[in-house]
Amino acid sequence: MIRAYVLLLSLLLLSLIIAPNVAASENFTVDANVEYKIQESGVTTVTNTFSVKNNTSELFSKNYVLNLTGVNPKNLKAFEGGDQLSVFSQQENDYISVRIEFPNPVTGIGKERTFVITYEESSFALKTGEVWEISIPKLESAESFREYNVYISIPDSFGEEAYISPEPREIRNQDSRKIYLFKKDDIKKVGVTGGFGKFQVFSFTINYHLENTSNEKTTSQIALPPDTSTQEMFYQEITPVPLNVLVDEDGNWLAEYNLSPRQRLDVKVTGRVSVFAKPRKIISPSPSTLLSDLKPTKYWQSDDPKISDLAKSLGTPQKMYEYITQTLSYNYDRVTPNVERLGAKSALDNPGNAICMEFTDLFVALARANGIPAREINGFAYSENPKIQPLSLVADVLHSWPEYWDKDTGTWIPIDPTWGTTSQRDYFNKLDLRHFAFVIHGTSDTSPVSAGSYKLGTNPQKDVFVSLGTSHPKSQSKIDIGVSYPNKFELFKKTANVRIVNNGLIAVYDITTQILFDETSIYSEYFPVLPPNAHVDKQVEIPLGVLGLKAPLNVKVLAYRTEKALSTQKSQVIIYQILLLSFIFIAVVIFASYKMRKGRSTFLERIYAKIKKTKDNPKAYQ
Repeated sequence: MIRAYVLLLSLLLLSLIIAPNVAASENFTVDANVEYKIQESGVTTVTNTFSVKNNTSELFSKNYVLNLTGVNPKNLKAFEGGDQLSVFSQQENDYISVRIEFPNPVTGIGKERTFVITYEESSFALKTGEVWEISIPKLESAESFREYNVYISIPDSFGEEAYISPEPREIRNQDSRKIYLFKKDDIKKVGVTGGFGKFQVFSFTINYHLENTSNEKTTSQIALPPDTSTQEMFYQEITPVPLNVLVDEDGNWLAEYNLSPRQRLDVKVTGRVSVFAKPRKIISPSPSTLLSDLKPTKYWQSDDPKISDLAKSLGTPQKMYEYITQTLSYNYDRVTPNVERLGAKSALDNPGNAICMEFTDLFVALARANGIPAREINGFAYSENPKIQPLSLVADVLHSWPEYWDKDTGTWIPIDPTWGTTSQRDYFNKLDLRHFAFVIHGTSDTSPVSAGSYKLGTNPQKDVFVSLGTSHPKSQSKIDIGVSYPNKFELFKKTANVRIVNNGLIAVYDITTQILFDETSIYSEYFPVLPPNAHVDKQVEIPLGVLGLKAPLNVKVLAYRTEKALSTQKSQVIIYQILLLSFIFIAVVIFASYKMRKGRSTFLERIYAKIKKTKDNPKAYQ
């Protein structure tokens, strides 16, 4: 955690040194204006302007000490009234002590001394991928100041504001810069975090390992990272291609594969993901899904009396977040393979033994207990410092964080109480652009299994590879409509099997499929989403009638900007019908002729027999 705090030292009363906190609070009034002017290179020029007013006639300041923790200041300078002051810096245990000596005393009640301390620091602004990330330290010892104003100056070249937290008191444009104002109360609990740029891009490769241990053919599924309210997926390769990609109730993308008996199968997935700061409305969950996201589970014991009472006393998601970040402590010693998941109730009973799973489980349980739909996200979080931003799902170093449903905006809102605790930054009002969701747990607290967990053997290899990308991929949607005809004889109708498949890199939303007979819709179906490599099937029966009299002139299938004309094969069917009718006619004629010939021969035979009988026995007719 980066911390900067100011402390008054060496206050002279005749020959008496006064304790700093007493001196600051009782004998001096201190105001500060601090400007963080970030250059296009990312280096920040920090200008601290302090005003120290004497509250007594006996005391005056002899020197001033600025303690800086977690920074490496360069070009330290101090000025008073245009004159440069002597600056002394010394490395202490975990901070740098900067001391300013004043050459002349300022004495008398109400007398005021104003001086400036400047330095340069390269860690306050960092470019990660496509985003400039700003991190300004919180104010320690806020009670030492009457007023403390922070001005953060950002060049317009950094791009659009993706997020900034806490909310600034004022934003103004000046000299191709945006200047954000924060007051003492805004930054005494958390520092300022911000991101500039429309989105962050990550490139990824994920390997999955499947095995069918049975002696029968089976179908297995893997969970592909899905689109969410804050991310858009671009799939460049899924090898081998799945049979289909299904979407479950939580919005997970499940790729299906057939496995032969005793077969092992490795699946390789590559692509890029764009992570956005502002949640998007893509698919609204159904009422039944939101109801499922309120139910207690094994790890989310929202019906536990202790959790239920606490949830009602806290009330809002923000109060729940603040309670968790102030109550739970991160236990780095628990970050081991096959670590036991404790769940919400145990996290509440053992607040000093939490990792990201417990931070998440407790928030989900508290939210559900108070009637707020909530769920868990497992995924990847980009971190340069695992002590500040730890990753606790040790299988391929994954992370977990919760989301809650905001009924006012109609979106899922992601937060990260784990990082809020370890970094002392605000991960409630704005999540950063470093969280890449792999799987969503809402209706179940354990399934589907996250990418990175599909492993075989006792010594599994690394399967998740994520790096910062360089550019936002172009959206490439490609809906294809395929038609096949069953190999069967049909006389008065024609059956067509229609397959609508997404062969593009991205998911397609709000698909309405229509089948038209002569521009008249005879079938319509709505699909909320079709992920890459997913398909839907529909069987169409085209009426033909005798000699094609009932056949439509045109048959079309429409699906998401794509149109496919279906052949009724009318001419072929008419030929079949004519041939069949001809065959039937010929068969009837032959049968009739045969019957006639057979009938005629029987009549003659009877006459002949009668004549012969008469000739043989003439007396019988006398």
